[in-house]
Amino acid sequence: MQSPSDAPKQAVVPNTAPPTNSGGGLGLWNALSLVAIGLAVVALALSVALPGPSGAMGPVGQVGPQGSTGGTGPTGPQGGTGGTGPTGPTGAAGATGPAGPGTIMASNSVVSGYSVTGSTSCAPWPGANVTITVTGPGRVAIEENALVVIAHTAGTPDEIELYLQNSTSGCTFDAWTGVYYVDAAQPTQLINQEISFQNVLNVSQAGTYTFYTIDRAGGGAAVSCYQAGLIATFYPA
Repeated sequence: MQSPSDAPKQAVVPNTAPPTNSGGGLGLWNALSLVAIGLAVVALALSVALPGPSGAMGPVGQVGPQGSTGGTGPTGPQGGTGGTGPTGPTGAAGATGPAGPGTIMASNSVVSGYSVTGSTSCAPWPGANVTITVTGPGRVAIEENALVVIAHTAGTPDEIELYLQNSTSGCTFDAWTGVYYVDAAQPTQLINQEISFQNVLNVSQAGTYTFYTIDRAGGGAAVSCYQAGLIATFYPA
């Protein structure tokens, strides 16, 4: 008779067959599968949306080549007015400008004691002249005041004539001539006489002109042309 421990044992085979498709077991399996897939999708999305911590900064790269010059930018707005700078040094005086269109005046005077006699005919009085520079055509008015001294002798008439002209030769008696006459009936005496006279002469163009005193004596006595003052005034045409 065999004892229980000596009886042959039956091998146990595991159950590998899938669960049977019974009522609620398959539905629960599918639901869990869907939940697992959803969680996986959510985890993937979170891994993309929420990046991990930044890594350490890498080494600085080499300087790249210089790029080409860009185009000129637009002009900026005008800046404000700066402060006034210091006054500079005084410049050199400029050249004298030309004479204006108004009148121009020149003058001269002489004290000479120059003597003329009855034999003197149309001689220039030395130094009794005036020079003027004019800017164009016009007229020059010359005025003169002269002092003459006549040594008169009774019974002999004496005369002195003075002219203003732009030449030193010749003289023509006219209304502009300065004249002083001493009658023969006058007693013998030394006569000091002032003679004022003038003339107006035309000038055709700009330039420098000189006007002279010309004297002519008559009678027998010597006449001393003692002093003279002249003024010339230019009036443009």
